[in-house]
Amino acid sequence: MDTIDIKKALENLNITEDYVNKLAKEQGLIKRVRKITSINLLQAFCSTSVLKTQSFNQLAIDINKQTGKTISKQAVSDKVTESLNSFLISLLKKIIRNIYADNRNQSLKKTFQEY
Repeated sequence: MDTIDIKKALENLNITEDYVNKLAKEQGLIKRVRKITSINLLQAFCSTSVLKTQSFNQLAIDINKQTGKTISKQAVSDKVTESLNSFLISLLKKIIRNIYADNRNQSLKKTFQEY
């Protein structure tokens, strides 16, 4: 099974890597440039979710593959906080807004017209 290219998927929705990094910083997920970036986390979560192998160890392995850097499962677990939840919710809202604004999915637009 092919994995999702999260950068490409977000770019298709007019969401840049700079926007994602800024959002991660605003939500407190990323405080400074480190080995694990917000895009790395997103990519790892998406990949492991699709493959149904989500664990801190598997997330670390996925990030290792992406970056070529050694990431521990402890480093990944340290990122799974309320800040990550806030970041993911904020990003999901942005994704839905962009889909809605671009009229890419009429049924989604009809569903959200009530709100």
